[in-house]
Amino acid sequence: MRPFVNEPEFDVVIIGSGIAGALAAYRLATAKKKVLILEAGGVAPESLGRWTMVQNFITSSSKAPDSPFCGEDVLPVDSKIDSKKQPPLYRFVQPNAVNGDNYYFYADPPNPTNPNRFKSYYERLVGGSTWHWQGIYVRMLPNDFRMHELYGIGVNWPISYRDVERWYVDAEYEMGVAGSDEENDAYYERLFHAYRSKPYPMPALVRSYLDKQIAVAIDGVALSDFPKQRLKVNTVPHAINSREYKDRPACEGNTSCLPLCPIKARYEAIIHIEKALKAGAILRSQCVVTKLELDDNKKSVKRVVYRRWDGDEDWVSGRIVVLAANGIENPRILLYSGAGNSSDAVGRYLMDHPIKQSYALAPKPLFPFRGPQTTSDIAVFRDGPFRRDFAGFKTSLKNDGWSSVAATITAPRGASIPPQHPDTPNAIGTVLDFVENQKLFGANLKKTVHDHATEENGA
Repeated sequence: MRPFVNEPEFDVVIIGSGIAGALAAYRLATAKKKVLILEAGGVAPESLGRWTMVQNFITSSSKAPDSPFCGEDVLPVDSKIDSKKQPPLYRFVQPNAVNGDNYYFYADPPNPTNPNRFKSYYERLVGGSTWHWQGIYVRMLPNDFRMHELYGIGVNWPISYRDVERWYVDAEYEMGVAGSDEENDAYYERLFHAYRSKPYPMPALVRSYLDKQIAVAIDGVALSDFPKQRLKVNTVPHAINSREYKDRPACEGNTSCLPLCPIKARYEAIIHIEKALKAGAILRSQCVVTKLELDDNKKSVKRVVYRRWDGDEDWVSGRIVVLAANGIENPRILLYSGAGNSSDAVGRYLMDHPIKQSYALAPKPLFPFRGPQTTSDIAVFRDGPFRRDFAGFKTSLKNDGWSSVAATITAPRGASIPPQHPDTPNAIGTVLDFVENQKLFGANLKKTVHDHATEENGA
């Protein structure tokens, strides 16, 4: 460890290179501030061409969200690392005991049977989890900030929709968001008072044929429990180009936004990391921040301590330190540092976005696998008086067929032979199910596979 210096080495030290860290680094670097970005992960192989990551995904058995970034060209595990110098906490990639793919965790060994284990993904990778996000860009609603006031649950935010609206606009124009101004005015602003001060940077992505057919079937329908709420299929705003935008191409409809856009039409934080570096920011990758060293009054950060992947420890100082890791890493750093926890709430109340997936075969072909994985949704239940008793939610219409549940059934081929479903013979949709359970062969097998590939729909 070097001796402490009197003057900070950087104007701003940013911990994390995901979307928040990337946008902050870009703005500060272009303002001629001396910026350092510390990232726990390595660098994806852009220099080798995006095809390297595409190939990693193609050859992955599980097709998990982090498959493109776990090939040997992306995150090599250094066998020469001294395990004594690098305790289990800092191992950056470990095998997932459940399905064999790589993911990040802080238990050694992992306990896949622990019911409290956080089961979602995030990446230790320069660019963060926008490498494998779907690109759906949805603003919070005005009433989301006033839950206790309106519905008597939770707490009110100390800020309002009006306070953040201009910053939503800034982010949308930096990232490039495609959305429908007409739908927003006619639906979101009328129903939820979610006004926009500027139009979307790009028109909405084109609805899929599947979306249009579902809209014909359900638009205007009221459910018996919510007679005042009429169903409506709307296009979804995406940080995906519907036309060329800021030197990135328009979407070609590969239906692989998650885990990887093969042509870079979807926004990724690496875009602004690259811009920040060109503007003079400095990036140190493979540096896991372990602690914020505070002054005697615990009011400011004297230095940021981090450990490299080779096990060596170092530190850096900045006039301002920005925590921009994620909902797990930021609390971890604060708790290890004894910082900012007077409320005893740091690290508590983490919840991923819970989902319920439903799948069915339609009575006629809907031709999925066209466009992004979601191009439309049903948003009418995002807000309303029912939130006194139930959570708000939206329903995404999926264009990627059975493959959305690939972790469970890995359609169409199947990872294992599922149990028989005598009452619902079309429940699984994998070749293994068709052959082993339904005893299909030849023309019958071919027809069934065709039907499942053209008629399936998920929500």
